[in-house]
Amino acid sequence: MTIRAVAFDLDDTLWDIAPVIARAEARLIEWMREHCPRIPERFTLEDMRAARLRLAEEHPHRTHDYTWLRLEALAHHARECGYGEEIAARGFEVLTWLF
Repeated sequence: MTIRAVAFDLDDTLWDIAPVIARAEARLIEWMREHCPRIPERFTLEDMRAARLRLAEEHPHRTHDYTWLRLEALAHHARECGYGEEIAARGFEVLTWLF
């Protein structure tokens, strides 16, 4: 049998993921400053993390779904700042490209 693929979940099993996430979030903020500046003007990274935690508490069946939490929080921030929700998907692409 030939190994066709290897998949890793990003939970610190094989390496410390915190620096990777920090770099990805910093890049997301840079991207938002260019493409949707009202979001980082209004929300800090800490605010965005807190929003994801609130969503996880409000939707306990989604607590494990980091993709949904990030997309939903980004969509909420976009709406609050007068942008369309498509900003969330575009921002998420920027974020996940760095993982």
